[in-house]
Amino acid sequence: GVLTKLLLPIKSQPEHVVALTELGDSVLLATELGALLVSRDGKATLLDLPPDVGIAGIGAYRDNDQRLWVGTLLRGLWRENGAKFEPLDESIAACGFARLPDDTLLIGTVGGGIAVTRDGSSFQFVRATHGLPSDSVCALLPASDGTIWLGTNQGVAQVRQDELLSAARGERPTIGVRLIGVHEGL
Repeated sequence: GVLTKLLLPIKSQPEHVVALTELGDSVLLATELGALLVSRDGKATLLDLPPDVGIAGIGAYRDNDQRLWVGTLLRGLWRENGAKFEPLDESIAACGFARLPDDTLLIGTVGGGIAVTRDGSSFQFVRATHGLPSDSVCALLPASDGTIWLGTNQGVAQVRQDELLSAARGERPTIGVRLIGVHEGL
């Protein structure tokens, strides 16, 4: 491969890259001041997010309709709507996304647990009060055995998908969690 230096056209002051997210044939490059979508051929497009959104702590996801979802630490969850971004929920500081086979979207958050949605307009939450090891879940990986691996600030956890979804629907007060932390060699 070829290593290319990419100058960030967002602001004139130095910027720190805070997140990189692969989105199919592009990479979302997030800085403290804005976000850039960079295609494999090197073409960079500045995302048209409002200037006060605050990108730090970003997560990103491209849905089945090719719309980009962007999570920010300060202003919550945004979704692309045509050429603009619309706020979905300012309380969701999204940092990780996973789509289940039934098209349920799981959104890991900083401080809000896991947001669960099918349509992007209503969200249910599974939190530490349900049994998660932490309300900060920034990595989610559905496995073929019906479990979901979670990266939290308390270590790695494994939950059953059916239990997590039942808790999100309010059908179950707690879920079983297998925590893999320092005591297990992490």
